Amino acid sequence: MNMYEQRKSRRRKQGNCVPFGYYVSKDDPRLLLPDHEVLAIIDKARHFYTSRMSSIRQLTGWIQEHTGRKLSLEGFKKVMKRKY
Repeated sequence: MNMYEQRKSRRRKQGNCVPFGYYVSKDDPRLLLPDHEVLAIIDKARHFYTSRMSSIRQLTGWIQEHTGRKLSLEGFKKVMKRKY
């Protein structure tokens, strides 16, 4: 397992950008904690995306409506590829 995979498995912050669906811990600024509400919304969006029930534009609007956070089309594609 290389260093990148080790950090990913420990959910450590790897740069300046916090992944969508996670937030930085108040106790340890290097540790990422999952936001379970947002991750549940992402799972629903992933289901709609993989079953081709909605377009990417519709899903990004739906995610913004439910989370209050804006997500670009490219950001949406990255989130859909991510498995953690």
